[in-house]
Amino acid sequence: MTNPATMWSEPDTALLRDRWEKGWTASEIRHDLPHFSRNAIIGKIDRLGLTRDRGERKPRKGQPSKPRPPRERKHNPGLAWIDGAKARKPELPIEPSDGVGLQLVDLTNSACRWPKGTPGVAGFCFCGESGADFSAGKPYCSPHARMAVI
Repeated sequence: MTNPATMWSEPDTALLRDRWEKGWTASEIRHDLPHFSRNAIIGKIDRLGLTRDRGERKPRKGQPSKPRPPRERKHNPGLAWIDGAKARKPELPIEPSDGVGLQLVDLTNSACRWPKGTPGVAGFCFCGESGADFSAGKPYCSPHARMAVI
């Protein structure tokens, strides 16, 4: 059941439309319509289909009045730790060998831990190629380390 105190009257709706067209925010409109919550005002704006060009929106406190130009994005190709030194990602990934296919209990410190297959399915194993150093934080061989950061 709807609370009669929160029913939208014609004067309330007209005030809402007027303030919205002038660029007021829902929070600002709420000050003139205190018997409605901010969410009720947003819902009514949505039900009325009121839209506003983003360029007409008045700036918030502490924000510049003119829109800022878009920030220039810098290309970050990323870095991979390979053989203890920083190296750029290769243009094309280097295909790793098929590896020896070790089970978890057979892995050594220098065995690559790149998973092969789906865990829990028959045939699942790890690459097992040498070149990893798990104790130094390098769990993969060089080809798989490159794939991990691409």
